[in-house]
Amino acid sequence: MRSRNEGYSRWGLRDLRPIARWLATLGMTTAAILLGASAGLAADGVRGGQMYDEWWAVNGAPEPQGEHPLYPTEVNSLRGPDTFRCKECHGWDYRGAAGRYGSGSHFTGIRGVLGSSKSRQEMADMIQNSPAVTPNGHDLASYGLSNEDAEDLAEFLMTLLIDTDDFVNGDKSLKGDPAQGSIWYHNLTKGACKNCHGLDGTLINFGDEEEPEWVGTVAADNPWELLHKIRMGHPGSIMPSWTRLGGSDQSAADIGRWIQVGDFPVAPPVLPPAVGEFTVESGSAQLSKNGWTIRVNATYTGFDDPNGVSIRVDGVDHFAGQTPKEGKNGKLTLGTDSRKAIFQLTKGKLKLLMRNLPAADLDPSDGVSVTVQLGGRMTSVVVPASITNATLAETAGAVHPVQ
Repeated sequence: MRSRNEGYSRWGLRDLRPIARWLATLGMTTAAILLGASAGLAADGVRGGQMYDEWWAVNGAPEPQGEHPLYPTEVNSLRGPDTFRCKECHGWDYRGAAGRYGSGSHFTGIRGVLGSSKSRQEMADMIQNSPAVTPNGHDLASYGLSNEDAEDLAEFLMTLLIDTDDFVNGDKSLKGDPAQGSIWYHNLTKGACKNCHGLDGTLINFGDEEEPEWVGTVAADNPWELLHKIRMGHPGSIMPSWTRLGGSDQSAADIGRWIQVGDFPVAPPVLPPAVGEFTVESGSAQLSKNGWTIRVNATYTGFDDPNGVSIRVDGVDHFAGQTPKEGKNGKLTLGTDSRKAIFQLTKGKLKLLMRNLPAADLDPSDGVSVTVQLGGRMTSVVVPASITNATLAETAGAVHPVQ
């Protein structure tokens, strides 16, 4: 799931603590707790977890411009706002250079945040202050991060980090119960995953049409990111936090495992080529009083696109612009009741039957040329012509019954 938010309603996530403070002054402690703030106005770790992902999508600050001053542009070609995302240096597994971001396109060489010995205040100060005030200060206050934002981030780092090795195997499979995960994915009364992502996870595309990215894609490629977003929610969207809903870390892994093993596409289906092989074996053209009847027998492999069918007989396409009608047993029909072409496609065999083609359109003197196209392949054959129960006048191509 990239920083893009295609498919989501960007409602944003309001900081509810000011409301909680107001309620607390009225003695409405329980309501304040329900709004994510304790009677002591504790920081919100779940909100901090979303800010770890993309903080400006949470607090409404302008998207940062340029590159973060601490981002090592000398070792990584990434540029722009993503260099301000906490996860971009410290990783979805929170281990930084000691984890999944120890190599590859996200490598920065920066240490992770898991197991840090810093205090809550030290973390908040490092997040907010400039390097002149705090060693390695990130100076995010200069870019729109408030003190409360920094407190929330510190709360996340202090209380909600997990050792992802407890939930993700080395082969990227999540350590979860897919049967239980399926129940959570489908059957929640409110906030069910399927309501937004769909039964197969393809209703929201985080990528684009050419390179779609769905929850199945993320589950296969980056289960650490998937686990974080299930637990914390997606910043700047209506996706809820599983942790906020009372779900455990293990049940979040169960949901992720179900997405990995259920019927969740990870990429668009790769269709077979329109026609792998197409070879005409035999054919015939027969003229009777109702016009030409033409038969062609061929073999083929890989064809499954009925709209890719076209036929030319002696250079004329009698069925141009018509869409084949699909029938039973691989039958495709073009044309009308009086003039039609019928394809029978079964077990690698093609049989083509054309009826009632106008007599004057064909020259039977040296056989009849038939060109058939299936999908992207085309082949031609000259079939022998014969005339039965009729004569063909040389002048107008008129057909006369045999006397």
